[in-house]
Amino acid sequence: MKRYNFIVIPAIVFVLGVFGCIRLVQYYDATWKSDKQSTLNTVALTHSLYLTRHIDKTISAAYILGSIVKQNNGSTDNFDTYAHDIYRSIGHIDNLQLAPNGVIEKIYPLKGHEQALGHDLIHDDKRKKEALLAIQSKQLTLAGPFELVQGGVAIIGRYPIFLTDQQGKDAFWGFSSVLIYLDELLNLVGLNEITDEYDYQLSRLHPDSGEIEVFSGKQMFDGVVSKAYAVKVPNGEWLLKIGRKDTDTHAPFYHFAGLAAFILPSILAAFLFFLIRQPILLSELVGIKTKELEQLALYDSLTGLVNRYEFERGVDKFISHAKANDTQHVLCYMDLDQFKVVNDTCGHAAGDELLRQICRHIEKSIRQSDIFARLGGDEFGLLMGNCSLKNGYRVAENIWKSVQDYEFAWKG
Repeated sequence: MKRYNFIVIPAIVFVLGVFGCIRLVQYYDATWKSDKQSTLNTVALTHSLYLTRHIDKTISAAYILGSIVKQNNGSTDNFDTYAHDIYRSIGHIDNLQLAPNGVIEKIYPLKGHEQALGHDLIHDDKRKKEALLAIQSKQLTLAGPFELVQGGVAIIGRYPIFLTDQQGKDAFWGFSSVLIYLDELLNLVGLNEITDEYDYQLSRLHPDSGEIEVFSGKQMFDGVVSKAYAVKVPNGEWLLKIGRKDTDTHAPFYHFAGLAAFILPSILAAFLFFLIRQPILLSELVGIKTKELEQLALYDSLTGLVNRYEFERGVDKFISHAKANDTQHVLCYMDLDQFKVVNDTCGHAAGDELLRQICRHIEKSIRQSDIFARLGGDEFGLLMGNCSLKNGYRVAENIWKSVQDYEFAWKG
């Protein structure tokens, strides 16, 4: 009997150990798959947010350009001057265009884009549907991607400009546009850098055919684990799909299943605790990254002010409020003269600190209800709600005087 127990008990322990290790390896495999899926979800979400953010930022140049033309009552005499300023401050755009009556007459920078001059957007069969949509909606729209007459594939942010005629009616003047090459946009958001481990696909509903058009990335995702997110763009949306190239879901611990059969129960319990802990850590990490992405989407990382996208949303809300309640709001645009000199002589760290100090200084001169934003570089916007033009001038003058007298403290 003792001999029987001597043989049977170790055998039972061995069998239970092998069974337990197999179960643990199977559990680890499921967790590994979950981790991979969570990572895939994070990659897809991150790049969809980056796409949305950069598209909104770059095409806002068309809105700014159109607003300047409105202020000048349709005059384009100083186009190169203010186009240069917008081009430099927004960044990551290829060119800016003005098309009075829908015919392209002004391009900055012009070099390399001469063939686009004289292009009639309204009567071009490939362009007119999206051009007419912009006129009908009176909103900033996104056209493309499509092949340009001067070569290359690009997307175009197009803003319809309306001027008030003598009868007080809105009369269509033309378009202000910003052009962004598709490859440059994809490089900017890092999509072309993930292709070693992932495949991606960008698609949209074609405005003419109404069918799904894959315009960048892999055409088919058959048999590949993938995740899709919508990318909101003016007058529509794109669909970004990202999938793993490696579809092998076998957990690495399968290779050690035989050895794991001899691991003591205490080690197995500790290892199980480690496995259970991983999804929790991953969930916490995803939560942290999600909050970071939300912060990046709405606020400027250097100064902590709201960014251009959030500022433009504030402008739209104030305009709607003004129309509904017959109130006045004041919009102020400002930048720092000779800021480049600080960067060149003291370094970019000093320039960054100067921006932070100036922002904190200016915030002391405005109300908490006002919206103060960094639009890019050394350019800022201030939106003062329920404020008369006279008071707006007074606040702007106070800010100007206080900044004139400000003493920059730098210990770098």
